[in-house]
Amino acid sequence: SSRPLKQWYQRRVRGKNKEFKNASQREERVTCQEVRDRPGCTLIDVRPKVEFGICAIKDSVNIPFVDLMRMKKEDVAPYIPGDTTEPVFLFCRAGINSQIAVQFLKEHYPEHTFKDVIGGIFGWVQTVDPDFPVY
Repeated sequence: SSRPLKQWYQRRVRGKNKEFKNASQREERVTCQEVRDRPGCTLIDVRPKVEFGICAIKDSVNIPFVDLMRMKKEDVAPYIPGDTTEPVFLFCRAGINSQIAVQFLKEHYPEHTFKDVIGGIFGWVQTVDPDFPVY
């Protein structure tokens, strides 16, 4: 059932900004250039599988937002590095769902650092790779 997800979403995110544009605080966010300058970082793409199939940033893994929000901690664990000093970067198409995913993961993995990539795929195209496919 999606009821627990809806309750969590309303409790944790909704009160921060009615349009959900700033679910994460500034210190929880990084620019696309910062991610580009960290080769080998853990990068989780929370877009739907079909969108990930159209285009994907090199070395990113796909955990669709809806799936992530329903996963048990032990199911997410293989995607989270054991080294808690290394941040995990999350992105989506425009940067909204990834902010919400950051808040969700912070609650379940407080020992780790999660960062939203500002602007998502659109930001990547604008600031890092103008030839990256956009849909």
